[in-house]
Amino acid sequence: MHLLLLGVSHKTAPLDLREKLDFSSRDVGAAVEALAARSSAAESVVLSTCNRSEIYIASDTMDAAREEVVRFLSDYHQLPAETFTPHLFSFSEAEVARHLFRVAAGLDSLVVGEPQILGQVKDAFQAAAERHCTGPVLRKLFDWSFNVGKRVRSETGLGEGAVSISYAAVQLAKKIFGRLGGRRVLVVGAGEISTLTAQHLRAQGVAEVAITSRTAAHAQALATEVGGHWVPWDGLPNALAGADIIVTATGSQRPRSMAVLVPKTERLSRIRLTYTGGGG
Repeated sequence: MHLLLLGVSHKTAPLDLREKLDFSSRDVGAAVEALAARSSAAESVVLSTCNRSEIYIASDTMDAAREEVVRFLSDYHQLPAETFTPHLFSFSEAEVARHLFRVAAGLDSLVVGEPQILGQVKDAFQAAAERHCTGPVLRKLFDWSFNVGKRVRSETGLGEGAVSISYAAVQLAKKIFGRLGGRRVLVVGAGEISTLTAQHLRAQGVAEVAITSRTAAHAQALATEVGGHWVPWDGLPNALAGADIIVTATGSQRPRSMAVLVPKTERLSRIRLTYTGGGG
């Protein structure tokens, strides 16, 4: 049996193409099942996050398996192969293991050390295993990757830095302002990333955190959780004018993004980050 990996990531493909090749907004289990039904894919796992779509194969026919994966991507996503093949990366044998270990450890994430990717790797394998799409080769490979991810977390300082997009955004704001104490913050959105960002900003001693969202109940709940106050959605224009730091982190079926708007004197600095927490 040979190991093969084909995929796209934030390193090889633009966002619009990654969106078109995304499996996570659909049923990943159904996708891996459809892939495993093809003759050349004896074992298969589909890993799909905001910033990557990767297909892991164990097969006894390497060249045929590579062609099969390309056809599968084209058929499943209804895309001509020539639109994405220039952006595909491909690894075989030991390189597959090396890459997967880096992914599981957070070394290949947009924000290095991002903590959620290991769970996403586990979920991808679990989805394949539940549908009997894995076997002894991929089972051993992914088991090793779980151990690698855990060891990197526990035995290195990788997790001590900017391990999430929300933390990274706060660090960028600090580079502009220096100390954040006394600053007024407006957070637009009330999801997971908004919560994490508001918590990080509170920890930096900001004077005020205002939360607004199209869903008033969510904004009110988050404001209570972080010791801030809720702003009605129609009050957004006034809230924007009174904020020193504005964070937008809204969710959708598409890969999410965060924008940190930092007014500084008479100009506006804009920092835009792609959210990897839903994916590495």
